[in-house]
Formats: sequence, C-alpha cells, structure tokens
Amino acid sequence: MEGLVKLEQVTKSYDRRVILQRVELSIGAHEAVSITGTNGSGKSTLLRLIAGLAKPTSGMIHRHGGSKQRIGFVPDRLPKLRLTPEEYLFSMGGMQGMSKEAISARLDELLALFKMEDAAARRMNIFSKGMLQKVNLMQAVLNKPDLLLLDEPLSGLDTESQRELIRLLGHMKQQGIAMVMSCHEASLVDQLADRCVSIHRGSISITEVRPLEEDVQIEVTVPTSLSISDEIARIEGILGYKEHDTISDRYVIRSRQHDSDHVLLELLMRKCSIVSVQASAAHGYTGSNYAQQPSRQEGREYA
Repeated sequence: MEGLVKLEQVTKSYDRRVILQRVELSIGAHEAVSITGTNGSGKSTLLRLIAGLAKPTSGMIHRHGGSKQRIGFVPDRLPKLRLTPEEYLFSMGGMQGMSKEAISARLDELLALFKMEDAAARRMNIFSKGMLQKVNLMQAVLNKPDLLLLDEPLSGLDTESQRELIRLLGHMKQQGIAMVMSCHEASLVDQLADRCVSIHRGSISITEVRPLEEDVQIEVTVPTSLSISDEIARIEGILGYKEHDTISDRYVIRSRQHDSDHVLLELLMRKCSIVSVQASAAHGYTGSNYAQQPSRQEGREYA
C-alpha cells in the first residue's frame, strides 16, 4: 500500500513538557486509522503534526507529494459563526485556492450528500451540534483531500447524529480518502477503521491491524433509465463498481460481506436484475478503497 505520511522518531514538546516521544507511524493511501487514548495522551497533538499545523521538536515527517498533498482537518468543534454554510464554505474554498466555479459545483454536491440543501442559507449560530459537525466535515473535504484528519468527530453528538456522520465518513472512505481519526467510540472504530493505534503517555503502545472482511462481488444488470454513477454507486454499502467486459448494461459491484444483503435489496428496489453473487478480489473498481495512485514526489519535514 502506497504511503501518504510517515513519522520517524517524532517527538513533540511544549515548554519542556514532552507530549509525544519517538513516534513511528505510517499512513497508507486509502487507509482508515483510528487513534485511541486517554485525554491528554497526545492524540490531538499527533493529528496537528500530521496536518502540518505543528512542527516536531525532533524527528522527521515524510509526505508523498510534498506541498501538493491535500489534507483536510476536522477540529473537535466548529464555533457557531454568524455565517451561512454557503458563505463559510465559499470563504474556506477561496483560502484553499479554489475558483468560485469549482466551489459552487462542489458545494452543490456536498449539500446534497449531507442532506443540507434546506440549511444552506441559514445562519450557523442557530445550528445544532450535529449540523455544525456536518459543516465542519464539509469544509475539510471541500477540495477533495488525499488525507482526512478528524479530532473526536463524534464527541457530543446524539446517537442519530453519530449514525449520520458515520454514514458520511463511510462515503468518504468509499471515495478513496485516507483517514486518521482520534476517537473513543467503538462504533466508529468497528465500522470504519482498518487499523487501530493506541497512545499511552505520549508513545504508541499498541498497533492493531484489523482483519479484512471478505468482499462480495455482485454482477447486476442496470436499467437504462438509471445512472450507475449517480443512482447506483451512491447506495450505502457499495465500495466500487466496474463495467462488465462484454455486456454494456451489466456491471460488477463490490460491497463488504456485512453490507451485501442491504445492497442487494436496494438494487432490487431499483429494478436491477441480479446475475450472480460471489466472493471478490478488490482490483480495478471505480471508487475502490484499494485503487492504486501514481507515485508522487516525497516531501520531508524536519525538526
């Protein structure tokens, strides 16, 4: 798996107080990594170092792509600004060098995905924590980052808001965005994390690689009235798809085994015809979490 960021012997201190010490960590392309630990263990500091918002006291941080690497950061809270989501996101997109046309197109896409069309022109100072966190995530993925960093994204949210945010993060993962998220909630780890890293007193104490669940390959005939990219691929639980080699209206869709019943039901509800269902190899799919990207020039940050 191609690496996006690699930390080598990274130590971070503030006023002679050691927050992180000799951290070794690599983040792969399309990988979702959870960071767990008690309050004050160094989780937020680690995210800030990966984001480039802080520099290590010692050690090195390597980045594939150097300054061209796009990183989205979701802080633990977003203030209740007297701005609308449209105003705020246009401002954030402009700061990232996006054109007004690109921001407008991406904003329409995100408002639909996040089910926020009706709130686009409302002031954020009256938003609930769940709605604010949606805007927080929208600003982080506005410019389609290679890596998404999230600091306690479910903190303070009610159960329904947590489920909705996990759905949205699952969609981002399906798009191939790598993630590093500090969290306490088992639901976030269970549904999204490929690897779990535990921090204790500023050091990585445990790294657990979660076993990969076998994927399911569904061969399906799609009615000509439906768009595979807009109406089929956005079904929750679909990881990717590709066209059949010889039959134009037939596609091969990939999902996780635990999502396959839901995906099959959704396909049938859309008048699709199921041709076959079998275990799959995760190669060559549009939107696949495992799609390879071309190698990029590596950048380094030193203490």
